[in-house]
Amino acid sequence: MNGAAWLTFAAFPSVIENSYEINEHLVNTMSYAYFVTFLLLNFPSTTIYDRYGLKTGIIIGTLFNLIGAGLKTLINSSFYFVIAGQICLGIAQPFLDNAPVVLSAQWFPRHPVLFLP
Repeated sequence: MNGAAWLTFAAFPSVIENSYEINEHLVNTMSYAYFVTFLLLNFPSTTIYDRYGLKTGIIIGTLFNLIGAGLKTLINSSFYFVIAGQICLGIAQPFLDNAPVVLSAQWFPRHPVLFLP
């Protein structure tokens, strides 16, 4: 869901520009929120996974995903809600994208056991 919300408006920026009287450049650059927040929060998210565990990291990512999607539904009130929602979704991305790596690191041992016949 996080990936789908990332490019919600990328398919039709001119429609959004005309409907909400904003600059088309703003609509196109909203996807950069994901890149910036991933760069800023990638290492802190892995630290949270290391200190507090997989469940806590996934809960944080899911909560930010929920808040961001909820804010984007308020588009008719103000386009600023969409920007805030996009930032929240961007915060959720490193937590959700790093979860499979943490899960596989916990599931498989660092030193595999050799089974000899």
